[in-house]
Amino acid sequence: MKYTAIDQQLHVLSQPIAKVNRTFVPKQEDDSHTNLQFDAMGKRLSGRWVETPDGKIMCSLNLQTFDMEWLNDAQEVFHKTPTVGKIIVEVEQEMIPILQAFKLETKDFDRALHFKIPEYSFSKERIVKPDHDALQQWIQYRKLANDWCNAVLLYCKSSSEIRIWPHHFDTGVYTRPNENIGIGFGLAMEDQMVKCPYFYLAGYPTRNELNYDLKPELPFGQWEIGTFWKGAVLPLSILEGLIREEQDKLVESFLRPAIDWYLKPELVVEA
Repeated sequence: MKYTAIDQQLHVLSQPIAKVNRTFVPKQEDDSHTNLQFDAMGKRLSGRWVETPDGKIMCSLNLQTFDMEWLNDAQEVFHKTPTVGKIIVEVEQEMIPILQAFKLETKDFDRALHFKIPEYSFSKERIVKPDHDALQQWIQYRKLANDWCNAVLLYCKSSSEIRIWPHHFDTGVYTRPNENIGIGFGLAMEDQMVKCPYFYLAGYPTRNELNYDLKPELPFGQWEIGTFWKGAVLPLSILEGLIREEQDKLVESFLRPAIDWYLKPELVVEA
């Protein structure tokens, strides 16, 4: 899928934004201070607000121009740094004077992130603007992910941030609909488990384990019951070529039996 190529390119371009978050946003134990967000209306990959002596600022990547943009708290772009034709280190270096202009100490900004992402074949090459149609497909799928993350939260009568984790670059949510279980849902990058980008749904009981022998059949997608991860997955390839209404119906058909099963308290068994 061309989507995977865009996924990988944006994964690399998200790292400078994650560095801004890591360096200047108050640290959270779950590392969520490094999170990004896909802004579907603004067509941006955005970081978090950074408090400075001169007001709040945010670093984001404009997905239409491929410029690294800086926004003030009125959502106005006050500075743009083109990324096309540069290597990622050059982009990061051009961000430092902007941070310093807002009286931020930048000595830790150059420090490597505390996680590593894959070394893609193009990671150290000069940045190129992606194919327009492939980028639009990425935008539409990530908007679909945002919408269904919100639908899952509403269904569970819960609230949570819809965020992109810079390490695995998945759009996802985690919520605790009741005292028995936590539920994670999102859209993940292609990996060795599924060999394709995919929606995932997993349950995390607050005590003991889940009895996956009782899992329901899924009309679409499949269960992946491994040593390190257990849950339901829906390969994105199944949605390719469908109109949005058909995609929504398919995602809902995948989600409903799995999420209803996770919400049953009797599923918890002794470890």
